[in-house]
Amino acid sequence: MTFQIIDLVSQALAIEEQFAGKSDMAILEWLQHKGTLYELQALSSNTHKLFIFRSYLGIEATFFIDNGKFFLSAIMALFVRLRFLSRQLFLLNLTIE
Repeated sequence: MTFQIIDLVSQALAIEEQFAGKSDMAILEWLQHKGTLYELQALSSNTHKLFIFRSYLGIEATFFIDNGKFFLSAIMALFVRLRFLSRQLFLLNLTIE
């Protein structure tokens, strides 16, 4: 697969389609060549391994993979969006009541 990952959240379905039938490890190995991949420390041995992927543009996504399917965390994206919005409102001298 030759395309670059800009935003894993919006491109996850395309990656799943390209890697249909392949192992989770094959997807993770491919992602390592498309940006920076961090494995988060598990709090329990009964949970999936969580990862953070950072594209070369600096866009991050927190996820785990199970049987070739991405499960993405929207909480991290929401935080980033709210922080961005808050900064923009500050620059415009607006406040949220």
